Amino acid sequence: MLDLQASAYAGTADGYDEMVAADGSVRPHWSNLASLLTKNSAEQWRALRRESERRLRDQGVYYNVYTDPAGAGRTWRLDPLPMIIAPNEWDVLQPAIQQRARLFSHILLDLQGESRCLRNGLLPPELVYLHSGYYPALFGGAAQAMTLFASDLARGPDGNWWVVSDRTQGPSGIGYVMEARQVSNRVMRPEVRDIQPASLLPFLRKVKAHLAALAPRKTEDPVIVLMSSGVGNEVYFEHAYLANHLGITLAEGGDLTVRDGNVFLKTVDGLKQVDVIIRRVDDSFSDPLYCRGDSVLGVAGLVQAQKLGRIGLANPIGSAILESPGILPFLPRLARYFLNESLKINNVATWWCGQPAERQHVCSRIDDMVIKHIDRGNTPIFGGALTKAEQALLIGRIKAQPWQYVGQQRLAFSTVPTFNGDELIPRHLVTRLFTVGNGAEYDVMPGGLTRVSGASSQPFVSSQKGGLSKDTWVISEQTEPTAALMAEQSYRHEQAERGRNSPPVPLTSRAAENIYWMARYLERSQTILRLMSSYSELYDRRYEEDVQVEARLLNTLAICIYQHLSFSMVAFENESKARLSKPLTVEKLARWVYAETVNGSITNNLRSVIRSGYEVRDLFSGDGWRSIENLEQTLKTIAKRFSAAEEGYGLDRSDIDDMQRTLSNTSFAVTGATGDSLPLDQGGLWLKLGRDLERAHCLTFLVARFIGQYQIEGEHRQLEELLRGNDAYGSYRRRMGTLIESSAVFYHLLLDPRNPRSLYAIIDGMEPLTQSLDARRSNAASGQDQLGDALFAALAQLRLAPQAVWSDLRHQRLNVVDVVFRTKQNLNLIGQEIDQRFFAQVKQTSRR
Repeated sequence: MLDLQASAYAGTADGYDEMVAADGSVRPHWSNLASLLTKNSAEQWRALRRESERRLRDQGVYYNVYTDPAGAGRTWRLDPLPMIIAPNEWDVLQPAIQQRARLFSHILLDLQGESRCLRNGLLPPELVYLHSGYYPALFGGAAQAMTLFASDLARGPDGNWWVVSDRTQGPSGIGYVMEARQVSNRVMRPEVRDIQPASLLPFLRKVKAHLAALAPRKTEDPVIVLMSSGVGNEVYFEHAYLANHLGITLAEGGDLTVRDGNVFLKTVDGLKQVDVIIRRVDDSFSDPLYCRGDSVLGVAGLVQAQKLGRIGLANPIGSAILESPGILPFLPRLARYFLNESLKINNVATWWCGQPAERQHVCSRIDDMVIKHIDRGNTPIFGGALTKAEQALLIGRIKAQPWQYVGQQRLAFSTVPTFNGDELIPRHLVTRLFTVGNGAEYDVMPGGLTRVSGASSQPFVSSQKGGLSKDTWVISEQTEPTAALMAEQSYRHEQAERGRNSPPVPLTSRAAENIYWMARYLERSQTILRLMSSYSELYDRRYEEDVQVEARLLNTLAICIYQHLSFSMVAFENESKARLSKPLTVEKLARWVYAETVNGSITNNLRSVIRSGYEVRDLFSGDGWRSIENLEQTLKTIAKRFSAAEEGYGLDRSDIDDMQRTLSNTSFAVTGATGDSLPLDQGGLWLKLGRDLERAHCLTFLVARFIGQYQIEGEHRQLEELLRGNDAYGSYRRRMGTLIESSAVFYHLLLDPRNPRSLYAIIDGMEPLTQSLDARRSNAASGQDQLGDALFAALAQLRLAPQAVWSDLRHQRLNVVDVVFRTKQNLNLIGQEIDQRFFAQVKQTSRR
């Protein structure tokens, strides 16, 4: 049993603990959870933690800690025990945060316009004009209120809540809060049914409504995008989560362009005007024309669009200045000026060093201060943790540029029970509360993101420094009334009806390109896997039949495999002629085929599949994303095996066979799970088109290669392996019987409309896909449907080939190659046309 009294947990002796009062009693709103802590065994809590971790891992909930080797693939760390806020406390916090959001929005609007707070001496101009986020072009023009706002709160030893900092650019954490609630609902709520935390879903609905209201064009279906800095961002999971759950497009700076003061999204259907942007790129990087010129994350001209009032931004560029801790000491008088109110929640005691008396106070009490730069990106410095010499250097920097620094009173944050292995220990906490509104009114999420320190002795809370997160339960005193539930159901029904008639969320050209190439790399990998499997089986029975025939066939398979790799075919073919009697061993071939460092290898191609998948993870279902994660884990395991082999442990056949099976299973799982989760207008068309085009390419390549290596001796065996390489051996035997004959084989592989893997069936299946693309983006100038023309030519090449071409391979070999070659040329034209018409505006990467 986890004994709460004996050790189990006593909070901290010199501070405020959220669960345990100073006299050792459990606070009333924690009583149900405290009872559970004493009732459950240590093993039961271990099981709950494992279940929590499993759910987060299965959902792909990542938080990128830049110093962690796992990088972007690091699973977010969530403690299963929630932070609990009592109803009476929430009644105080909610209006206080609403007031704070209104105040910051007033300040932002004022700085965008008349700047009365500066002219009237309410805010020192140095905090604005000397801030790194100040760019003169940002101010003036159409003013926009703040839509999204968050404050980080901590409780002091006296039990009062204090604001430590505010987030005004693009407050992150809402997606993690929603995911934490999903996990706690499944892991913790069954254990404590008597606790009723307030629902978070209505808040997400309000976010969508407030975003739609920002649209300058008053349209029923505004185009809303979330502008992300990309997969390397520490909270990219949240970007994908919000895009998916809000039903909007996830975009990067390169997906957007400004024309005549309007913002457009580069989609597969051409440019589409954007109404609202949720901006998750910092001010400085948002527009290389007006802000940092070296930024590759932003959109040139976005500031101009904002000033013209042509785009709604959540939040406006220029809001970074309000994240400066230097503003905190001046908030009380700003609240009186703009709101005619006193602050309902105080800041942690903060002194701006640009004032002589305040500077002297900070320097004289450096041991008790947390020194912060007015630019949020700089790391806070704890004065008490420095040596005397280091303190002297810091004071010298403060005195040299006093306007750049603030001192905050070091506050002993309250603690909350947190699991550390089987032990329950107190950890310091900071809770982030979120609001959404229009400048005049704000709604507060009835919950938040609580983060706890990485160690009990750690004086700060940082997810980048090993901290954990917790769900935050705001206790509801009663279940939702029937009227509220009926209103919620009515809203859902109304939204469902509206969704049936709404246009689909725009698909960016970048997303379509990644889906298209993901499918091509996947199909290419599976082709090489089949060839490698054929090679392994043939190598093991190479002495059972004609040795020369089998050696020549192994050589043909090896050439086909190498053709997909970045090796010189001339050198390989010249060498192979001298050693037909001694084919490459499976082990030697595998060291190239499965090595991730070899361009075009199976693992190299599958790594490209994963990279493309990360770029569009917001489009996939949970099963689709888990299949990609499983594939990534498989590649990591194979990489370890190769590393061990290089260190002298060797790579034996059992390893190779196991890699073959595992990669086949995981790659085909990706094919099935992703293909079933994407509607045609949300990427499914590009997935099918990429798969079919690559499959047709691989088929024509294999047919041409086998015919190029054709020998009369052993024709039966060559045709059999050609069928196996195209995954058509079983279907051929069921259709044609046991006789392996050239005309039947080529009919089945190239012309049979009933064989889904025949070249004719593949190209014919592409026809409705290309017709859809031609209809959506026809060439108005020429009136031609280039994709349809190229596809028709490819089909005609097959339809019109004389029957004699396929009947006698010995005498018609060159004619067969000619038909296949011309078909392949038309396939190349289709691929080129797709690249030029749909992907030319995307920043090109190396694709082949």
